[in-house]
Amino acid sequence: MKADRFSIKWKLYAYLIGFVGIMLIILWIFQVVSLERFYKGIKTSSIKKAAYTIVKNIDHKELDQLLERLASQNDMAAKIVDATGQVLYEAAGAPIQIIPRSELYAYYHKTLEGGGEALSFINEEDIRPFIHEGRAFIGKMPPYEKKVMESLIYTQMVTMNNGVQVMLFLTTRLTPVQATVDTLRVQLIYITLILLVVAILIAF
Repeated sequence: MKADRFSIKWKLYAYLIGFVGIMLIILWIFQVVSLERFYKGIKTSSIKKAAYTIVKNIDHKELDQLLERLASQNDMAAKIVDATGQVLYEAAGAPIQIIPRSELYAYYHKTLEGGGEALSFINEEDIRPFIHEGRAFIGKMPPYEKKVMESLIYTQMVTMNNGVQVMLFLTTRLTPVQATVDTLRVQLIYITLILLVVAILIAF
């Protein structure tokens, strides 16, 4: 009888610790490993929803106000561009890199040839030189690293009521999530220790 009780106790330890382990693995996967992927997916979904709203109201007389509101809410820049690369409407809800007319022209025809819709992620490297004057700094001096900013660009062809085909150009910068990942990693280490202790106490 005592042997059965002893085995049941250790089974409880094993089951609870196994359950806690599975929970922690799920948390690590969703909050650390796949955080950037989920973030990009959510940003892509939000920019496509904004595009859908703009397309449905492309001929509205207050289209410019709609662009400003959506640009502000989604932290993006919105442009309506014609076949020559000329910007017809424009709104910016965040500081966005200036795109020349020639590049907008290229996006127009690339989107047109690609079936009327295109989604791309563009990397922008910060190539500012790091100036080191040879000072004797106290503490560890981190090496200079190029910062890579990533932008999401979504384009879609739209035909207005007058038959003119224009391009909807939406772009937003993606915030680096490394600092968030580092914070979550430290939190999950503490959560892991706490949950293991709680599981052992509950089993006991």
